Amino acid sequence: MERLGQIARSVQALGEPLPLPWKSWQDKHIARYPGQVSLLVAAPGVGKTTIALNIARAVRPRRVLYVLVDTDPMDIVTRATAMVTNQPLPAPE
Repeated sequence: MERLGQIARSVQALGEPLPLPWKSWQDKHIARYPGQVSLLVAAPGVGKTTIALNIARAVRPRRVLYVLVDTDPMDIVTRATAMVTNQPLPAPE
């Protein structure tokens, strides 16, 4: 049980959770803390990038490291620009 106590103390040491963009996540007590690493895994085209960009926007002005393994940087810039300017994404080529 000492290990469980150590885990509980380490969670408390993280401080306040970061703001999340969706009330449904907050209602389910889904929380992210500064310094934590999160991994979004799902099939192609189901919204991983959109989720990551929304979380990054919700926690600003904090810095976020976003590592891509299946999306090119230009696609991210295009999506982020569309999100920030409330403009639709351009049609795929």
